[in-house]
Amino acid sequence: MSNARQLPREKFSTAQWLAIFGGLLFFLLLRWHSFTMPFERDEGEYAYSAWLMQQNIMPYENSFLQKPPMIIYTYMLGQLFDGDSILPPRILATLSLVLTLLLTGLLVSREFNRWTGIVSVWLMAPMLTLPVLSPFAANTEVFMLLPLLGVLFCYSHRTWSNDGLLWFVAGVCSALAILFKPISITVCAFVFLVWFFESRRRNQHQTVHARSALFAIGGFVISSLVLLSPFLLHDSGKTFWECAVEYNWYFAQFATEGFGPAMFFLKEFFNNWWILILLLIFFLIRRPAKWWFSSSLLLISLLTIYKSAAGHYYFIVVPFLAIISALSLNSFFEQFKKYFSQHSALKKNIVLAVVIVLVTLPILPQYSKSSAEMIEWFYGTMNPFNEAGIVAEKVKALSTPDDVVFVAGSEPEIYFYAKRKSPTRFVIMYPLMLQSPFVLKYQQETIRDLQEHPPEVIVFSRSKNSWLTQKQSPKFILAYLNQLLKNEYEIKGGFDIQSKQWEDSLTTNQYQQSSLVVYKRKISTASPNNQ
Repeated sequence: MSNARQLPREKFSTAQWLAIFGGLLFFLLLRWHSFTMPFERDEGEYAYSAWLMQQNIMPYENSFLQKPPMIIYTYMLGQLFDGDSILPPRILATLSLVLTLLLTGLLVSREFNRWTGIVSVWLMAPMLTLPVLSPFAANTEVFMLLPLLGVLFCYSHRTWSNDGLLWFVAGVCSALAILFKPISITVCAFVFLVWFFESRRRNQHQTVHARSALFAIGGFVISSLVLLSPFLLHDSGKTFWECAVEYNWYFAQFATEGFGPAMFFLKEFFNNWWILILLLIFFLIRRPAKWWFSSSLLLISLLTIYKSAAGHYYFIVVPFLAIISALSLNSFFEQFKKYFSQHSALKKNIVLAVVIVLVTLPILPQYSKSSAEMIEWFYGTMNPFNEAGIVAEKVKALSTPDDVVFVAGSEPEIYFYAKRKSPTRFVIMYPLMLQSPFVLKYQQETIRDLQEHPPEVIVFSRSKNSWLTQKQSPKFILAYLNQLLKNEYEIKGGFDIQSKQWEDSLTTNQYQQSSLVVYKRKISTASPNNQ
């Protein structure tokens, strides 16, 4: 991806369009059964923030969210169709990935050839459903891919003069990608740098370069200001900056775990995609045309997220590995073209079919599972995602829409399911537990919020993953909650993870093995001592 072509391009034939849309249909068949999976906590966090914003209640200030606002707007769009269902964001995520696949196929076709573009679509389709990537959540990384590939698509249409509109659109796409997930900034920066230096090498007019840079910067700045304007106008962006930038920086440091996560995921990739790893090795040995650009994209994306233990972060790697694999297959056929001289199309398609089958086989076990089994397969049994909806119904029965409820844990999906507001902006407990300069302040703020706005119902999560308590974490909030629940609340039941059902009356043993326990405020209360 380094030389711009100036000649008219051959149009896709009907058969080639059918091949591309066949790859898109293949992807839909691999994903359709996932729409009814319960929300995981990130999805619950986005859905709750979007629900608040529809009521003119500002996220960040009223729901502590570490992500930029594009994901809020996306969930708001879904809630316009159905504000209570989990389906809209999943459908939007799938549509976004379909467009990402199409964009990938078109840009590879433009830069290389039609066959390689079609292959990239067919290879990428099953790669986007690998279980270790937590692929079915409507998460930020899923939506980030479309504008990120949009930057590359603009680059593939580059010329060396009068391309200000392309630079502007690329700037807009980069802003969208970064405001979904900031990890995309490294890939965007690399593409712009390559584009700029290539332009300088081919066109010596300084005004052209300055104009192009200004268009890109203008597209980025204007779209960013528009998208951030609700929060900038509300409080000058203070709470957005605190949550999504300042605190998130410390959270990223906590999530840094050396090379361990990268080695785990590389091992998983090799175990599941060994054929693609072999194609990658062949690609690096053969080094076909423009190999350095595709290799750099893969390397930069991997270096950006290699310390993360969250599988969905690795979505950013998938398009570039798929493109390299397609290019490697094309190079393989060129290297051994004498063996493919007769019936070349048939032989190529047979080899491609074998590769696609090998990439698809590792994901097939998930299609024999129910949605409840799938979410446990992806996230384990230590996360109360399946039971959150059941518990939310109990919360609704024990409260009115005007009551506030508090989820003591990081399960904001319960707020969304129950359509109840939190008395505090801390709808996840991680900022209260993970080491940062704010941790003590956040615990004190939460205690103050609970005192000033006593919740009618408290849901206490007993899952360690819902708290991530550290040895150095202040324990004021836990001590306060224990005393508050003892003095002012009574147990109304809990979800027994052994029997996998709700219990209205909990024995001591059932309490110990409950993932979520629901407390109702007593009629006569006595305030606990401040901690």
